[in-house]
Amino acid sequence: MMRNDYRRALILLRSNAAGYSGHVRLERRTLMGSMYFVVQAPEAAEDLQAVLVGRDRRGYYSCALGALRRDDRGQAVLRFSFDPRDICGRELEQYQLIAVVQGDCEIVLCGNVAGSVEMDWAQVRAAVCARSGAEREDRMEETEEAPQENEERVREVSPRARTDPGRRERRDEGTDREREEEEEWEEHCTEKDEAQTAATEDTAAAAQTALAALEVDVSLPWPEEIEGLRPLFRSQKVLMNAPDDGFVYISAPMPAGSGYAMCAAGVRAEGGVPVAVSYALPSLYAPEPPAGLEDAAWVGDNNSGWWVTRIDLRRGSAL
Repeated sequence: MMRNDYRRALILLRSNAAGYSGHVRLERRTLMGSMYFVVQAPEAAEDLQAVLVGRDRRGYYSCALGALRRDDRGQAVLRFSFDPRDICGRELEQYQLIAVVQGDCEIVLCGNVAGSVEMDWAQVRAAVCARSGAEREDRMEETEEAPQENEERVREVSPRARTDPGRRERRDEGTDREREEEEEWEEHCTEKDEAQTAATEDTAAAAQTALAALEVDVSLPWPEEIEGLRPLFRSQKVLMNAPDDGFVYISAPMPAGSGYAMCAAGVRAEGGVPVAVSYALPSLYAPEPPAGLEDAAWVGDNNSGWWVTRIDLRRGSAL
């Protein structure tokens, strides 16, 4: 096998909603490949689905990979085995984005399959929402199978495994080797995963709510422009994956049809009083901000980050 016929990558997933983090371990050979999802999600989160999204000159499209299941540690996991030449009728290289979706349309995590690519987020969301009825039916049939068989399918899910016996045989030939390599990956990533989880738990314990983390005087009113944020800061924990710029962020909802699942709303306080507010929209990297956000500044890298707008509440103007 040629060296360029093999690829292994650890894809870090960017959070679009509070309480979510994770990664995907991707392995690709000429005739077989696998993705292993490991996701930390709120206990109440249900119906988490893995989805690939791509685009061509005809538009955007998506492919449902399967449902994530909770393991013994409470993490949501999925092992997806595939033929790189045929994933929902397309090659792996024809997909640019990998996502974890809650329900039908809420994209809570996303990452790039092979490097940064500019994508229209509204069209990405539309493609995810328009997943075909055949894929949904296939997913439902898999989850209704006998418990002992379903346990194995949590590790290996293929949209066409039932209709192509030859594909199943090829997959089984590599099972032992893949399990050995999976154990190597687990050893490589377990310490990092546990450290990240411990750090998150420690931070949450130290600051029960974002309002507590702000260290503001709760007896004083907030500026009128952000008074509506106070209840959210009182009830939510600090958003852990937000921009690191001295603001305390929470996850704020966005209007339906805006193209964004959430907005990170941040407040900076001095002397127990809020003095500045920041609004950060999650985005894949682009050289220019979206329409209507011409004054926003990019915070992130050449892969993903945030378009951030900051306002000085004392002067009523942008920072």
